[in-house]
Amino acid sequence: MMKKNILFLLIACIAFPAFGQGNLKDVLNKTDEAFRKAGGIESVFSIKVFRDNVLNGTSKGVLKLDGKKFYLETPETLTWFNGETQWTYLPGSDEVNVTIPTEEELQEINPYAILGKQSKEYKYALGKTKTFQGKQITEIVLTATRKDSNISKITAYLDAGYLPVFIVAILQDGTRNEITVNNNKTQKTFEGSLFSFDKKKYPTAEIIDLR
Repeated sequence: MMKKNILFLLIACIAFPAFGQGNLKDVLNKTDEAFRKAGGIESVFSIKVFRDNVLNGTSKGVLKLDGKKFYLETPETLTWFNGETQWTYLPGSDEVNVTIPTEEELQEINPYAILGKQSKEYKYALGKTKTFQGKQITEIVLTATRKDSNISKITAYLDAGYLPVFIVAILQDGTRNEITVNNNKTQKTFEGSLFSFDKKKYPTAEIIDLR
C-alpha cells in the first residue's frame, strides 16, 4: 500500500485545481499556475509510514513528471505511465504488470492526478502559515468527501514557489504517510521513451498483461 500511494500523494499535492474562495482560491490558483509553468518536474523524496504512531517503514525515490506522464523509481518498484498504459516492474520477482488504469486508480497510484478533474472528491481548507526546515510554508488541508476513499485526509505544505515540500496523508485504516520532498527541479526536458517500459533493458522480466 505504501508503494502504491507514493506517487499519488506527490502528484495530488502539486496539481491543485483553481477553485475555492478568498485566500484559498488565491493559493490554489498560484499552485496551479506554478505547476503549469514548471514544465517537466523531477522530485527527489523520502517517505515514512507510521501505524499506531510507530514507524513501520521507510522508502525513498525519484519522480519524473511531464503533464499526465510520469516515471517513478523506488528501491521496491519502477513505474512508467505514458498517458494511457502503465507498466509496474517489481525487481524482487522480475515481473512487469501492464494495465490501463482508470482515473480512480490513477488517483491512488499517481501522487499529481487527483486534484484536477477529481476535485469534488475532496474539500479544501487553507491552514496556517508555518515554518518547515527554517522556511515559511503555506498549509493546505484536503478532506475526503467519500467515506470509502482510501485516503481520508491530506495536509500539504507548500514553499514560496507553491510546490510541495512536505505531505502528510492519513489513510482510512489510520496509517500515516509522511513524505518529504527533498528537491524539486523544474523546466526539465524528458525523452518520450522515459515514460514507457523498455523490454530490452529487462530481457528476463515476465510480462503480465492485465489490460
